[in-house]
Amino acid sequence: MWQSVLRIVFALLITAVGASLLIGTVSAEDPVPEQPPGSNRVASDLYSLGTEVSVTVTYHDSSRPPQTQTWSLAPGASTSGVQAGINSLLASAESGCSTAKVTEKVGGFGGHGSAKLYSQTWWCWDSRIITNDPKLSAWGKSSPTIRFKGITYRVVERGGKGQNYADDRVKGKFCGLYCGIVWITKTVNANGRLVTWDSGYE
Repeated sequence: MWQSVLRIVFALLITAVGASLLIGTVSAEDPVPEQPPGSNRVASDLYSLGTEVSVTVTYHDSSRPPQTQTWSLAPGASTSGVQAGINSLLASAESGCSTAKVTEKVGGFGGHGSAKLYSQTWWCWDSRIITNDPKLSAWGKSSPTIRFKGITYRVVERGGKGQNYADDRVKGKFCGLYCGIVWITKTVNANGRLVTWDSGYE
C-alpha cells in the first residue's frame, strides 16, 4: 500500500516539475519584434483618401482680383478637370504670381477623420521664366487615430529662378499602428501652372 502511495506522490511530483519547466520555456520566448525605430514602412492601417488641389493666381494687372479654385480628387481619379480649370484661371495672363497647394489625405484604423500632409509652392512668372526663388512650405495635421510627427524633407529639387519650371518634393512622417513616410511632388512652370503632381508612401 505504501508503495502505491509513493508511486502516486512521485507521479504528481514529476507532473509538477514538467509543468513548471514548460511554463518557464513559454515565458522565456522572445516577444514579437517591434518595428525598428526610424523605419519608413507604412502598415496597412494607413491608406490614401485622395488629394485636394488648390491654385490661386495673383495677376500683375491690378484691375484683376486674385482668383482661386480648389478640386478634390478620389484616389486614382483623372486630373484632366484640374488642368482645364488651371488653364481658365490663367487665360490671357502674361505674368503674375501663383500659389499651388496639394493636400494628401491619409485614412487610418477605424475609419476616423483623415490626417493630412500639405505642400504649397508660391512663385512668380512672366510666361518665359520663373522670376523668383520659389517658396516651398509644408505642414501636416493629425487625426484621432493618426499622429503627424513632422516634416522630414522639403526641397525644390530642380529648376527655379531663371528656369521655365521648378520641381519640388515634400515628405512627412505619420504614425498609426505603425509609422510611415507620406510624400508629395509637384512641378510648376513659367506660365503660372501647376503642371503635374503626385503623392504616395515610402
